[in-house]
Amino acid sequence: MTESSQKSKSRKPLWAMLILILALFLVQWGLSHYKQNKLEELHQSDSLKALVGQQVDSLRRLDSLQRIASQGFADSAHVADSLQWSKDSLALRIGHSKGEFEKLWKAYKDSVAAVRGKQHVRDSLQNLGNKTAMTDAERLAYALKHLGSATAADSQRVADSLRLLKGRSKGEFDKVWKAYKDSVQHAKDSAAYALSERLSKERQDSLRIADSLIHFADSVHHADSTLYALRHSNRTPPEGQILPPPGRYYQEIAVHAVCKEAKCQSFISKGDTNHRQPGTTPIALKKSDKLYWRLVDSVGNKSSWQLAEYDMASDSRCPANSYPVPVKGKTVCVDAFEYPNHPDEVAKDMVTQDEAVRLCAKDGKHLCTLDEWQTACKGKDNLKYPYGNKYDETRCVTAETKADRSGRREGCRSWWGMQDMAGNLWEWTATPNPKRPTYFFVAGGSWNTHDESACSSTKFSFFPQNQYPFVGFRCCSELK
Repeated sequence: MTESSQKSKSRKPLWAMLILILALFLVQWGLSHYKQNKLEELHQSDSLKALVGQQVDSLRRLDSLQRIASQGFADSAHVADSLQWSKDSLALRIGHSKGEFEKLWKAYKDSVAAVRGKQHVRDSLQNLGNKTAMTDAERLAYALKHLGSATAADSQRVADSLRLLKGRSKGEFDKVWKAYKDSVQHAKDSAAYALSERLSKERQDSLRIADSLIHFADSVHHADSTLYALRHSNRTPPEGQILPPPGRYYQEIAVHAVCKEAKCQSFISKGDTNHRQPGTTPIALKKSDKLYWRLVDSVGNKSSWQLAEYDMASDSRCPANSYPVPVKGKTVCVDAFEYPNHPDEVAKDMVTQDEAVRLCAKDGKHLCTLDEWQTACKGKDNLKYPYGNKYDETRCVTAETKADRSGRREGCRSWWGMQDMAGNLWEWTATPNPKRPTYFFVAGGSWNTHDESACSSTKFSFFPQNQYPFVGFRCCSELK
């Protein structure tokens, strides 16, 4: 192989490499050119968007300037017409000859002359006359600049924005102006709708408040009418009791008055009716005294003043829980409670008459006779019931379904101090029926005998050898 052929072979890879580098350079140049074109297109698109935005902003500022001018000057309507005519002139300037524009500019100067009464406007017009060589946008900017220091900055921005309109077609300007008017109208419609909704809501709220007030007034009127009718229809005085009830006591007590009804007031007066105090405030008694008490219900009905006498004795001389009772010229100690004679104990029932006799004898006592029992029940005033002459189912256990523990009803106490002598349990006595000597009287009624639980209520049909769940007994003893 010759030397020339070897050189020829060595040059081939070099030419191939150069061709490849050239091809890569051309490709890179093409991509760069394509990228630059795209960037220019995007820049033009962004510029167009910015221009449209500036045009809309300019129109808005021009409209604001018109409103400012209308508030600041007496002849603001002429100024607004001049500005509008200037805007139309600039719009028509695009695509027209210089002669046509000069005609429009002359009409503009004539309209501005209508406001020569304002010094600052005359100065602006004089300056405009001295600057006939200026462009149309510069003339308007110069005139707006001298309309007042308060609007100078806005006028300059409007002039700058109008300057951007130069070179655009009238069709583009009309589109921008239409979009501006549509947006303003939409804003007005939205504001009107919002105002209408707010007023409608406020009206509905006012109507609801008015309805509530009317309903409240009707309720008050109805309550007043009801109370008036109740006061004139209910003339019954309230009922209640004074506790502990009147009688003989052997230790200090605290007396108060209670009413059966809700919202009822009670009053107590010591010695007479001139020193009354709330009945809920206890009055302590250590010695015998007279108390007067009355009740007033929620509609104003009043009970009469009632007398309650208390005899505070020093010593009963009887066994524990027994008190002396004068019976036919002698004094008998009568147990205060049904057997086993302890307060708050369950009274013994299911006992025969013979067993009752034996249990009393076991305690050194005897089963009470009918006279002893009834005298202890009727008290010193020979009452029908232990508490008075009128039946009151709340005083004793007479309208229940079973017996209660001894002494639970504080108001069921006789003058001499015996508890539960009306109701709770019938009580065996030691007195036989004269017509049937094998049968013994029971006295006082039980838990469900109601008004047949008087001190004189008796039965003698129970077999003495039988036990009954509604029959108990009470013991007596001679005073020693």
